[in-house]
Amino acid sequence: MRQALWNGEYMKADSLSRLMLGPYSARYLTLGGLFLKQTHSAPASGYERALDLNTAQASVKYTVNGVEFTREMFVSYPDQLLVIRWKSSRKGALNFSAGFRNPMKSTVSSPGAGLLVMKGQCPSYVPHRPYEKRSIEYDPAIGIPYEVHVKARLTDGETISEGDQLHIKGATEVTMLVSIGTGFNGPQQDPVRHGRRADSAALAPLRKAAGLSYAALLQRHWQITNRCSAAFRSTWGTTVPPPNLQTRASWRTRAQAGTATLSSLHCSISSAVIS
Repeated sequence: MRQALWNGEYMKADSLSRLMLGPYSARYLTLGGLFLKQTHSAPASGYERALDLNTAQASVKYTVNGVEFTREMFVSYPDQLLVIRWKSSRKGALNFSAGFRNPMKSTVSSPGAGLLVMKGQCPSYVPHRPYEKRSIEYDPAIGIPYEVHVKARLTDGETISEGDQLHIKGATEVTMLVSIGTGFNGPQQDPVRHGRRADSAALAPLRKAAGLSYAALLQRHWQITNRCSAAFRSTWGTTVPPPNLQTRASWRTRAQAGTATLSSLHCSISSAVIS
């Protein structure tokens, strides 16, 4: 390739460089979305949404008819789970449905109390440009099988399985554990003939977490995030903007005061990675 460049044969050099890169593999599809639907009898007020970078937690809080609803989420590396806790300030005020949406071919079922399972298989071919004549293709002998399992834990109330939906009725606090398993067994192994069992891979984290409370899961998550954030701390400086200010306005206020250290976040991360 270098010889072609020295000779001024740029098209040839480009063709040779593609042989070094291997087959095109940048084809990505979402595994699907978990939708939690709650119908309220009145508009919500006091809506707040937050992301804590130091603890790697996201949260949502709002009030309806005097009842405060709080939803907290984090992805646990030690337990390999997406953990969602939804609670209400009034006993038995939580009523919602959980279901999946997936652009790929899949089946969804609620096989038991507090359970929701999505099963599918990845396409064998995905076009990487809109103008390609071939569309998404499926071959059961090639595509990687996958399963997504959701387990709902309730402090009270009940769960109702109905087709591809899981309904929560009259609960005060619900913790949902989401686990994903695939048949991938290494780049050299056929995921269908010599792959792992997707169901076993998805069930393993749920079984390991069976005896752990939400507080214990959160503590295990914090142990990892604390170690990571100890190496890199983002500070907002000393200038405190007015409360309830939107993120962009808050950032602008700090930038004008010369204390918006978050604006150099990407540079700090790049330096840490390079070093």
